[in-house]
Amino acid sequence: MSVYSTDVEQTVAALFDNELVIANYGSGLYYAVSASGTLIWQGLQAGMTVPEVAAWLALRCPDHAAPITEDVPDFVATLAAECLVVEAERLQRGEDPAIPDGFTWAAPRLERFDDLRELLLLDPVHDVKEAGWPHRAED
Repeated sequence: MSVYSTDVEQTVAALFDNELVIANYGSGLYYAVSASGTLIWQGLQAGMTVPEVAAWLALRCPDHAAPITEDVPDFVATLAAECLVVEAERLQRGEDPAIPDGFTWAAPRLERFDDLRELLLLDPVHDVKEAGWPHRAED
């Protein structure tokens, strides 16, 4: 299936100056997504299939059409392997995302970080004592 949802349980994504940051509260990992990867993510959020995302980007970056058609499915597979997207039924199609001024295609990158793992894995509802949050409860 080539439809993926970015609506994944225990995962939150936020856009900061055209760079996407994704936090997975289930694994305690967080990710930085490059500009090209962010556009792929936004295409999936808009309900596009993987081939539609590739065609949409290739149309806007015709000088890079060949690598785009290879990069998009590979990047979506990487997102799926990290449990950041899940296969879905056909989603309702939204508006095409805006492409930032001056955007140039580069292979999408997903950087994985675990330096905040303990903090992201804290359960503030259940791990809080009188000292308050983010003090970890005794194991």
